[in-house]
Amino acid sequence: MNFLAVGIGGFIGAILRYSMGIVISRIVATDVFPISTFIVNLIGSFFMGLAFQFFVNNGMMGSKFQLFVMVGSIGGFTTLAALGIEVISMMDEGRLIAASLYMGFTFSLCVMAMYWGKTLLS
Repeated sequence: MNFLAVGIGGFIGAILRYSMGIVISRIVATDVFPISTFIVNLIGSFFMGLAFQFFVNNGMMGSKFQLFVMVGSIGGFTTLAALGIEVISMMDEGRLIAASLYMGFTFSLCVMAMYWGKTLLS
């Protein structure tokens, strides 16, 4: 049942991300900056923060609804929100160095891995 909650949420989040990308690119046309991705990531991160605190406040972390909303819907909308909530959780636990390293390594290594994958097939 948890897989179904995450899967349905992910489907919804992915459709929303695709739709938002189309709408944003029609409103703000620029080739200088990936504004659609930037805005989607900002919106997703904001809602991840709201959802996280809502589920914590209501003792619902780990519930099927929390999985549907946070892991599925918002996670399908933007994976940056998942990274953000993990970093914030580490910071809340006082693990500032670990949070900084996680954030830095994730960004730099994932971009490098993507480049290597692209290069491999070029």
